[in-house]
Amino acid sequence: MAGIFRIVCSNGLIVSDRDFGSVKLRHIGFTEADVIKASQAVVDNVSKLSDIVDEWQNVSLEKEQISTFAKDAASIRWDGDFADEMATNVIRPRRAQDQGNDLWTVFNVAQENLMRGGFTNSETNRKARKINNIDKMVTYNQQLWDVASTYAASLN
Repeated sequence: MAGIFRIVCSNGLIVSDRDFGSVKLRHIGFTEADVIKASQAVVDNVSKLSDIVDEWQNVSLEKEQISTFAKDAASIRWDGDFADEMATNVIRPRRAQDQGNDLWTVFNVAQENLMRGGFTNSETNRKARKINNIDKMVTYNQQLWDVASTYAASLN
């Protein structure tokens, strides 16, 4: 699967395999041609990924759309009313560089907050923990990518 690591942080963003496919290569019994073919597939996906990042950076979201995105993102990890309560924290930037209303920035902020947690809901005093389970991390990342892809498609 393709992944992106920003200079600001290495929060482990993984993109959806529905958009880019995944490359699998057994660790034993492969040929040089298998490695070349898998490497080319990764290169092709990275180029496509770069185009999507550029596109999302040019999609501006209104405050209401950001709020809805936050609720959609929070519902990936939490259920029902609690997801709505956590949505404000999901889109709260951790650094000045993450201030912005373009889809790429909003997506990155939500992704980092979903994975890292570390915030507390002021109403219920319930704390969001960091995701340590790799399967959950991959699943949440892929689902969030799909949410952002849907927004990009509907806003273009």
